[in-house]
Amino acid sequence: MGIVPVTTTVFTPFNLGLAALLHPRPEDTVEADPALLAEAAEETAVKARPVTFAERLYYSPVVNLAVAAVAIVWLVYNFGTRGFGGININSVNFLFLTLGILLHWTPASFLKSAAEASSYIWGVVIQFPFYAGMFGIIRDSGLAKVIADWFTAIATPATYPVIIYWYSGILNYFVPSGGSKWAIEAPYVVEAAKNLGASMPAAVISYGWGDMATDVIQPFWAIPLLGVAKTEFRNIVGYGLIFFAVFAIITTVAFLLAPVLLP
Repeated sequence: MGIVPVTTTVFTPFNLGLAALLHPRPEDTVEADPALLAEAAEETAVKARPVTFAERLYYSPVVNLAVAAVAIVWLVYNFGTRGFGGININSVNFLFLTLGILLHWTPASFLKSAAEASSYIWGVVIQFPFYAGMFGIIRDSGLAKVIADWFTAIATPATYPVIIYWYSGILNYFVPSGGSKWAIEAPYVVEAAKNLGASMPAAVISYGWGDMATDVIQPFWAIPLLGVAKTEFRNIVGYGLIFFAVFAIITTVAFLLAPVLLP
């Protein structure tokens, strides 16, 4: 896609105006108590009797064993075919991640240990290696071209921004990271834009706003905040849903107009 300058994305009147429209007034903002940052995080209580399917998996070795088995297959292949040449920062980190998953036996034990070791950022540290795996699968399997062809078939230059906006928002719920998600999406988002002759700045901006859209109903962004505030995502998600509904309506209308307002 070459270089898309910020003058055609971030600093366009469209993008700045939309951000200003959605920014709350100072009197409407609520700030977290800075004193909470100085307090030690409370340990998560271990439930003696899991009741939901997700909780049963959380305290079961099934997930850890399945992930570790796949990882071990790759490690054996990597070092078996490359020998000592297979040793690099990525393979060493992957090896330790695999050992941690396997030796902790259950997700509950592994994630509790990660939280103790890396405090408020443990969710980011653990999830990013898995995002890299998703990117590798999409890039090397040919799935990127298949998805690009889907977009090309259903979109036009006029509708492409709003379609990418919603697609990016939906994918963000499952891969909630702007940078990692862009690495996953870029091969087919850019290819489809080229195929359609759509505006590249419009594609980039719609991707970015779609990525933000579902953040408020996805717990990933709130991991550090929840740790500091000592609360759970379930206590704030209702407010997030209300905000998301209003946000989605305004931004959907904006990206229906984006092809007219952007270069």
